[in-house]
Amino acid sequence: MRTVAAFRTSTAISIICTAALAFACLGIGCATVARHGAVSDYESALFARAGHPYCESGRASYYPRILDGQLTASGEYYNKYELTAAHPALPFNTLVQVTSLLTHESVIVRINDRGPNVKNYVVQLSYEAARKIGLIDKATTRITLRVVQP
Repeated sequence: MRTVAAFRTSTAISIICTAALAFACLGIGCATVARHGAVSDYESALFARAGHPYCESGRASYYPRILDGQLTASGEYYNKYELTAAHPALPFNTLVQVTSLLTHESVIVRINDRGPNVKNYVVQLSYEAARKIGLIDKATTRITLRVVQP
């Protein structure tokens, strides 16, 4: 008798917690995701099957101008006037939409480098991409990142 009541209580609590989490994610749009490795094809397939693209929210910064012409992790040279970005886990050549939560401006960039290696930073943008979302004067801003084309 007690076990049935305990089971019902724990099930009710689980349902309430799940509903609260789902409601919070719908209100925010993206969950904050801490990544310490590559985003697997399985994870991407789960998001796609659920009708939700892979997304993250956190902070963004941009490359200093002095790095123009330097080699990136993908083997190409960084050009500050191209719409590119660094991400710690997404595959190279993935197209992502980065939206500033401060200015509500968006830009689509191609992942061609690894980084940033700072906690809570999701992406590091090229100078041109940062300029398009109004990041140049602020150095960092809160953003959401959504995969457009894997």
